[in-house]
Amino acid sequence: MSPGNLELVETVVQLMVLIPGAAAIIVRDERRLRGVQAARAWPAASRDSALFAIYNFSPFVLLVVPLHFIRTRRNLWGVLLGIVWLGALVVADLGAATLTLVAIEGPAALY
Repeated sequence: MSPGNLELVETVVQLMVLIPGAAAIIVRDERRLRGVQAARAWPAASRDSALFAIYNFSPFVLLVVPLHFIRTRRNLWGVLLGIVWLGALVVADLGAATLTLVAIEGPAALY
């Protein structure tokens, strides 16, 4: 497989992990929010716009997830939750990228 084709496959896999992953984290958290925290959450149209902006520039996902937690909590706990969920999303993305590379190039690609 040519390097260009491999890069295309890796980009598609990244989009398949980052966008649904960020959406799942945010929507799951929004369903659990109550009271003032729920009122601080993004309106559905704004949330979806922020998530779909990832299609144009995928590193935005690095901002969307932590900003959701900071916006709804507005304390140190929100910052920590945002960092933890962001870390989980990055680990999932790196894992998917590694599995894709191994599936295409074989285990020797890791060395």
